[in-house]
Amino acid sequence: MDGYLFTEINNEYIFKICGKATMKNSKVFSDFVDEKINEAKGILFEMSETTYMDSTFLGLVAKYAIDIKMSKGKSLVIINPSDEAFNFLKQTGINKFVEVITKDDIKVTEEISGEDFSNNLEKSKYILEMHEILMGLNEENEKVFKPVVDAMKKVIE
Repeated sequence: MDGYLFTEINNEYIFKICGKATMKNSKVFSDFVDEKINEAKGILFEMSETTYMDSTFLGLVAKYAIDIKMSKGKSLVIINPSDEAFNFLKQTGINKFVEVITKDDIKVTEEISGEDFSNNLEKSKYILEMHEILMGLNEENEKVFKPVVDAMKKVIE
């Protein structure tokens, strides 16, 4: 299953990322998290079943790591990342901006659903924003993602 689940415990939201997390399915996730982030005491991403994250979704993780640090003074918590998930976080340097923990008794069961992108311009702007965030994390990311950012800017113009 590729998708997202959530649960709320003591005003902390735990979001489980299942299977492949990509640009194609991240809008529904980001819309839902955006609704909850301001009211939540904490945000945690459970990644034990995450098999793949594309660069757009990784940009989204970085965005939430930065947003939570700025608005709440806390770190985004990553619970039980699979080896694949941890490698993606490490390759992009996101692991330096999050707290990674192991916790065995997490049950996340409610499915997240919603609307996808309404048009191609909205999708292009979203992809651009996530890649600009990734690009700003470190020099290596800047080299890797600059061509994507430049290409997306041309698409939007």
